[in-house]
Amino acid sequence: MNNKEKSDELWIVTVNWNQPFVTEQCIKSIQNNGIKDSNIIIVDNGSSDTSVELFNRVFPTITTIETGKNLGFSGGFNTGIKHALSNGAEYIFMVNNDTELPPGMIDTFLSTAHALNADISSPLIFYGGQPEKVWSAGGDFCRLLSAPLDAHHRNKPIPKEPVRRGFLTGCALLIHRNAFEKIGFFDDTFFLYYEDLDFLKRANDSGLEIWLIPQAKLFHHESTSSQGLESEKVVYWMAFSSCRYFLKHAKIWQWIFIVPWRVLHSIKRIIQFISNKKSNLIRPYILGSFSINRKMNQQKYSE
Repeated sequence: MNNKEKSDELWIVTVNWNQPFVTEQCIKSIQNNGIKDSNIIIVDNGSSDTSVELFNRVFPTITTIETGKNLGFSGGFNTGIKHALSNGAEYIFMVNNDTELPPGMIDTFLSTAHALNADISSPLIFYGGQPEKVWSAGGDFCRLLSAPLDAHHRNKPIPKEPVRRGFLTGCALLIHRNAFEKIGFFDDTFFLYYEDLDFLKRANDSGLEIWLIPQAKLFHHESTSSQGLESEKVVYWMAFSSCRYFLKHAKIWQWIFIVPWRVLHSIKRIIQFISNKKSNLIRPYILGSFSINRKMNQQKYSE
């Protein structure tokens, strides 16, 4: 695939929420891959800072879409994806704003995905601060749980060639327009977390081609938008979205395995909170798990 085809077919979408300088660095790494500005979309997810002002000044020829409020991961990306598709995109590369693309990454990624006829694919993702340590190499679904036991294969040998996967993280996904036409967009009832698992579950059920492409590498500076892995916001939405996922996808017979697995996981998490002197996380975890005062809490934890 030559550069002109790449520019015409590929659109890149990222979502910003009160992180203008993080997003700026991501966009510059995208530009360094030869992507023309007219095929880049920044969705500003209701930022309360000067994000939009900075983007309009630094990237005047890039489309910045203002949602007006925080639509979450699914809502933000859906907004940008629909805009790109309406403008003729064949491939959408949706990527977190806290990532960095090495030069030449897009050429390798897109040409390999095209050769594989991949509907959905992901690069091999490394930690931004530890460029030799794998953050995600995708995973596979456990039939008993309808979810991956090892979602990222972080401690397994790194594949040298493209490999089929059941699950790929939503941190960085290259998606052909056929996938959206077949299974729809991200489910925006998942405000944060598990929206990628839900999307990939639907993709698997529909028989789409899903590939990890290790020749393409990306670096992820994780947890900038969610205020860290041990924030009340993260804990609440992880708990809520996990419950919503299983209620949506689990078959009746699978609950025999899911219930004890989830109970043991919950006990383990609460013990971790106590031992790490983070007892303040127990309440949002329980609220999320049981959707107590759902509307009030979702508003609180989306701000």
